[in-house]
Amino acid sequence: MKLHIAAVLVLIAVVGCKGEETSEAPATPPTQTNQQPKSEKAKEADKVQAQATKDGELGPGTKEQQDIMLTAKTFFLQDNWDAAAVEFEKLTKTGPVSGPQVTAYIALGQIYQDQSKPEKALHLYEELLKKAPEVAEVQFVVGRAYAEQGETTKAIKAYELTIKYQPNYLQAYTEVASLYAKAGRNEESAKMFLDYEQRVYRLAGQLEKAETTPQEALEILEVFSFIQDDRANQAILKSLDSPHAAVRERAVVLTMEFKLGAATEKIQRMANDDPDLRVRMMAKEALKSTTGAPVDGSSPTFVDDKSKLPKE
Repeated sequence: MKLHIAAVLVLIAVVGCKGEETSEAPATPPTQTNQQPKSEKAKEADKVQAQATKDGELGPGTKEQQDIMLTAKTFFLQDNWDAAAVEFEKLTKTGPVSGPQVTAYIALGQIYQDQSKPEKALHLYEELLKKAPEVAEVQFVVGRAYAEQGETTKAIKAYELTIKYQPNYLQAYTEVASLYAKAGRNEESAKMFLDYEQRVYRLAGQLEKAETTPQEALEILEVFSFIQDDRANQAILKSLDSPHAAVRERAVVLTMEFKLGAATEKIQRMANDDPDLRVRMMAKEALKSTTGAPVDGSSPTFVDDKSKLPKE
């Protein structure tokens, strides 16, 4: 699974930096639209940004680092990859270790991958690993790079550390489970798939509880934004009825990204009647992708024996 360069880019100085909370929602929800629907680039970037903010405790960096990142982003949005790569490389040479610097490493590594230079990307990731070994996003991209090079043992270790540092990094569960199976470690593979599914069910159940706070709900929705799972999608659909506008908006975005046809009628009503302007606008945009889409829109779950899953 490749991490698209559009998604990597706008980790933008926020790796490990958590937003302030309010009584209703985070101060800057990852999907805030400012009256206009976001581009596909921006939406994908938001997803990775949100994941990265949960990974570690890296700071926002120096003004120099932030300025370089801003320049790199400008070049990126102009599709000037070579110039963006120069800025990313410049940022990797600065100090201290920070969100922008980690972002630069990951983005530059992805550019190398896209240029069919996997060995160069892996060397860069290993350099980053020495600087930020406890950041889950770093371990994940390193694990993916090792896997693509056929370094199964190293990849497994990196994915295992991803899960250690961020237990809700759900895509790491499926990646390492597949590698276990490839290595003939079938029992460990089955257990990891089960662990994945149990975590999905627990998070889905928590998302559906009335007492779950808006902040907690948004965090769970961000976790679900990285996977496709029947149970997760059920919880996303129920979140469309949340009393909190920020949660409804995020749920609408996910129904659009996952093309969940089961939400079409509800989205139609929200586009006309939701009390929040941003939610209404996003619902109108979502109708373009949910209308006529499959009812479930999700991938199969992994566990046949549902008795092994948490009771709801």
